[in-house]
Amino acid sequence: MQNPLSGYVLFGVTLLFLGLASCKRDMKKEPWFVIAEEYAKSHEIMLQNDREGKGTALQDLAVREDAGSQLLKVTSPSVSELVALLNSNDPIARKVALVNVMLREIKDTNVLEAISKTYRFEDDTYTKFFSVGCLAPLSAIQVQALDKRLLEIFASEKDQNIIIAALPVLTKLDPIKSRALFTRYLTTGTKALRASTIVTLQNDRPEVLYDIDRELKSQGINIFAGLTPFKIPEKFETAN
Repeated sequence: MQNPLSGYVLFGVTLLFLGLASCKRDMKKEPWFVIAEEYAKSHEIMLQNDREGKGTALQDLAVREDAGSQLLKVTSPSVSELVALLNSNDPIARKVALVNVMLREIKDTNVLEAISKTYRFEDDTYTKFFSVGCLAPLSAIQVQALDKRLLEIFASEKDQNIIIAALPVLTKLDPIKSRALFTRYLTTGTKALRASTIVTLQNDRPEVLYDIDRELKSQGINIFAGLTPFKIPEKFETAN
């Protein structure tokens, strides 16, 4: 004889499944999803128009900033929703999560770990830029909690525009751990990356810049070669 409760259990499980599926479908209708997607699109349009020399920078910026302002007026997604979106294979969903984290300056540990773990080198520049933007407001302690993964990412990242954007984040890492990365940027990077690394280190870690410069000079390498506007920070000149 069939247990009469089994039918109720099956019915309950079915309702739960349908409920979860409905929640998943409805997430894309949430204001925080819709507006964040608009922000991401307007950011891409702004940069595309700039590359094409359309002269619409101010108008495009206003559209993007309006979307950002509207986003901050609506309810934030939950941590679990953000983590789920970050782990998604849907590139739009991932951008939506990153835009929300970046503009709201969300610093939840689970979210930050998800951002670093799901960083993908094959992503477009916009997605990676948003990822870096999420890390920008973090304290040194928060950045250092992610040090292993961040060093892995930026030792392998090929897009130098993304590396340049991430430099102020990387200077928050333990200098003992990040020194080799900066040395590589200063010796093998393009002029733009070398110059940006020098400027960032001068501002945030001048002692690291001095140590690297001194070491490389002993090997006959001048990190300032071809970068005439730059020089070693003044307070270190006498010691060099």
